[in-house]
Amino acid sequence: MTLSACDTAMGGAKATGREIEGFGALAQRKGAKAVLATLWPVMDRSTGIFMQNLYRLRQEKNLSKAEALQEAQLLFIRGQVGSEKTHEKSQRGEGAEAEKKAFIPDSEAPYAHPYYWAPFILMGNWL
Repeated sequence: MTLSACDTAMGGAKATGREIEGFGALAQRKGAKAVLATLWPVMDRSTGIFMQNLYRLRQEKNLSKAEALQEAQLLFIRGQVGSEKTHEKSQRGEGAEAEKKAFIPDSEAPYAHPYYWAPFILMGNWL
């Protein structure tokens, strides 16, 4: 199961050491063998591109879930997806404001910052 919306791996606002007890963990308890979820607010455009790459890589290269996730992250880090024209023009969410002030993207690798590729975690069966 893929939960690519904002904060789908996170529980409530109170940090008690059980933060990764959100919707993703609930889906696993209800029978999902594997769940791809997010740890913080994500951007619509970059997440869409990320998911397209993840599923394309999984199918074309016959990769495991974990391998496809890693490959999609590496494409973002290396700047092998997107361009200055596809970079987030409209930002949303709390994280977007902080990110907009703290980070100026490289036009050659607009999604290389961990903000775009690191929120995705794979829980459960990685194959």
